[in-house]
Amino acid sequence: MRALRPTTKEGREAVRLAIGYFTANRQRMDYPTYRARGLHIGSGVVEAACKCVVGARCKRNGMRWTKPVAQSVLTLRCAMLNDRWDDYWGPRKAAA
Repeated sequence: MRALRPTTKEGREAVRLAIGYFTANRQRMDYPTYRARGLHIGSGVVEAACKCVVGARCKRNGMRWTKPVAQSVLTLRCAMLNDRWDDYWGPRKAAA
């Protein structure tokens, strides 16, 4: 990317920002290692999970949610689906 020589100010700024991003996030981009560990590196798995969690609970016919209530329900649903129910409620029980 450093070899790029955009002719416009906007192009130069875009290259500068991209170089900064990749430099700052280099440690998070070890994709061959992640793949070797069987980890997903794309957004497809997350998007499918969102569709399952949000779509299955909040987007059914006739459903109407305010954002705060939907967020509360989705937080609980994620805790349940990720088998983290006790992790979620433990600190809240201790504080009560």
